Amino acid sequence: MQYYSQIASPSGLYQGWQRVEANDGAPGLDGVSVNKFDVAFEQHLARLHRELTTFTYRPLPLRRYEIPKSSGKIRSLAVPAVRDRVVQSSALIVLQPIVERELEHCSFGYRPGLSRLDAFEHIRQFRDRGYRWVIDADIEAFFDNVEFGLLLRRFGELIPEHHTVALVEQWVKSDLLVDGKRVKRSRGLPQGSPISPLLANLFLDKFDEELLKHNHKLVRYADDFIILCKTKPRAEEALRLTEDALGVLALRLNPEKTSITSFDQGFKYLGAVFVRSVIVPSKKEKMGTHQFVTRKKTVKAMAQRKRIGAPDKRAAGADRQHAKSRAQEAQLADGVAPKDSAPTEFGEQLLGTLAAKNMSIGDLVSRPLQERDAEARQDESAALPADLSPFMRTLYIQEQGCWLKYSQDKFIVSTGGEEGVPLMEIPTLNVHQVMIFGSCLITPAAMRYALLHAIPITLLSSRGRYFGRIDNTEGADVSLERRQFLSSTDGQFVLDMAKRIVAAKLNNTRSFLQRHQQKHRAESVRKAIEQLGRAAEAVTKAETVDAVRGFEGHGSAVFFDVYDDLFSVDGFTFQKRIRRPPTDPVNAMLSFGYTLLFYNIFSMVRAHRLNPYVGSLHADKTNHPALVSDLIEEFRCVIEGMVLGMINKRIVSPGDFSSVAGETDDRASDDASSSKAKPCILSDDARKVFIGEFERLMHRQITHPGTGYTVTYRRCLDLQVQNYVQHLRGEKEYTPFTKR
Repeated sequence: MQYYSQIASPSGLYQGWQRVEANDGAPGLDGVSVNKFDVAFEQHLARLHRELTTFTYRPLPLRRYEIPKSSGKIRSLAVPAVRDRVVQSSALIVLQPIVERELEHCSFGYRPGLSRLDAFEHIRQFRDRGYRWVIDADIEAFFDNVEFGLLLRRFGELIPEHHTVALVEQWVKSDLLVDGKRVKRSRGLPQGSPISPLLANLFLDKFDEELLKHNHKLVRYADDFIILCKTKPRAEEALRLTEDALGVLALRLNPEKTSITSFDQGFKYLGAVFVRSVIVPSKKEKMGTHQFVTRKKTVKAMAQRKRIGAPDKRAAGADRQHAKSRAQEAQLADGVAPKDSAPTEFGEQLLGTLAAKNMSIGDLVSRPLQERDAEARQDESAALPADLSPFMRTLYIQEQGCWLKYSQDKFIVSTGGEEGVPLMEIPTLNVHQVMIFGSCLITPAAMRYALLHAIPITLLSSRGRYFGRIDNTEGADVSLERRQFLSSTDGQFVLDMAKRIVAAKLNNTRSFLQRHQQKHRAESVRKAIEQLGRAAEAVTKAETVDAVRGFEGHGSAVFFDVYDDLFSVDGFTFQKRIRRPPTDPVNAMLSFGYTLLFYNIFSMVRAHRLNPYVGSLHADKTNHPALVSDLIEEFRCVIEGMVLGMINKRIVSPGDFSSVAGETDDRASDDASSSKAKPCILSDDARKVFIGEFERLMHRQITHPGTGYTVTYRRCLDLQVQNYVQHLRGEKEYTPFTKR
């Protein structure tokens, strides 16, 4: 009951209550408002905790609210009681990171860090790559037609916990009070429940996978989606596949609202107008230097939804805030429409309005084309271009002499040649990067698939030394790299970044020692904590990058001087950090852990279209990814903690290591003696255990200091890369990763 216990815990319920309080919203069936709940929230939370832990919790029926839509129609909301919204919000906090790992890169709605503007940017990228035909689709009454059995079966596959599934089932099947009568619901997701958007995304994930499996370019925001194609026949084929894929989910398209169109003809999606090479929001969002405002009726409806609705408005509010804060910067209208295109009625309406005002499409944007291209970017919290997803699911290949093949949307690892025995088969959708240790042959088909789908293949020796990387070169962002290079010549920017990174590293190292000092009470560790504290304070006053580097080196030396004082088992000794080559088991594990972490960050840096070789703290060197070396510093203590845990928990033993005559390394060694020493390496079995521990670490959940989200360490790495991009563009100050 791991997840259920977290949902039912006092801390989980309190976090859920904080979300409900921030979202406000109308009372449910019991008439208890957020303000009234707040008066005695401690008693309410204690009661919920008791009911959940004794399995006597039962949600109240949903209360119906009707809200006018901008079209004149009525939108029906089914709102849970405040107490039930608290438990659902607690569940959302626990379950969202798990569901997020399953969702595909084409889904943008109700996801942390993503907004409508990200979907617009994604559409623009596909359009610029020649995908001009569009299936503008509408699922007929999606939220009213979600089949209970299919949804709960899918949820149970992902969260195989009986009590958690039963809890979600209660919410999904809650009765609805209509005109004073209690009505049982046979299908559908209540629009008004905090958990519904998450379940909707999970339910439609199989649909996403089916479309992506056939290499269709899908952009989905909740139940609104479009499919982009290069030719009309391809669009017709995609439409047939869409109908079949939805049929599997007992859903169907609304034929009156589904059509095949094109950018030349024009279409609407998520409140924006897409025509030719222009994207114009129709709601109150600034795009470039122009502002487009919704009709008063729409604004009024939005205001009413704010007063009444209690669904996951945190996500919707984030979208509005992101759009507001990024309005001046988001510039998605780029280029001039071809003169020979023939827009249909929809496109003609826009072009006719412009003609009446004596304007051309190009006049919609005041900045020159080259400047617009340089300034084009995503929303403040955008994760990244969706076709380069950073939530790395890594395929590690360690079997010497094996083959990596591709066949029918699967990567196959096998022994021997073409007729070799398969060792494993992995759906390509589940692989976002490949790391190969030692000798492995890659077939042309596997390499071609990896290159076409931006799946980097990192090549290392069997001992973890980096050889190279197979990666495509698409998606370069010249404007972003230009900012990087210009920033690297800005002394103040470089000094500021170096100070932030090193101060965070020193504080994280100090916090690491403080946690262990509570158990060990070693005098040497106490002194090290004091020295690190003084160094962290002094680095903020440093006036040169060299001085900052000096504090970083001093802090590392202080830490490694006492690192072995934290070992609680015999057999492992550590005198100092030796890197090239590592000559003892502890150094071997540290080096291997840093390597795995380094190339995870490298992949994310590349995915965000940064140049990995231009940094701040680390000096420029040929073939040295200085930016990756910068960003890893804040996270080194995570690897040091993992290695310490593996030693103290006896996950590894001295017998798992051996010293061998090593491969040569052209890089400078740490000192003359180590250059003559034999490298210490992990055995094959120990390396597999180590990688398993590393992956468990990457999936461990923490609170990201910059956003407040509960995320995995791997997601945290990505958020830091995003933060650096925002800092480069002057959108947001860089907030280093800090541990407490």
